[in-house]
Amino acid sequence: MKPPPANSRRHGRRTEYFRTNQEIHQLIIDGAANPVLAGIYATLMSKVHRARGAANADMLRWQDCASIPRTLQKKS
Repeated sequence: MKPPPANSRRHGRRTEYFRTNQEIHQLIIDGAANPVLAGIYATLMSKVHRARGAANADMLRWQDCASIPRTLQKKS
């Protein structure tokens, strides 16, 4: 797998971050081995993909979204 998303984020590589983030989420869906979940996820991703791309293009949103993994790490 590619470098962790946080590494990509730190270095401003938004496209790489977005792609890696998608791969991680797809691995979670695949690991669930739930065909209903996989179908719903695939249907929604066509819309989510466009929305995430727009959000990542906006620097303020980018910084806000990128802080989520740090928040989750602190809670665990």
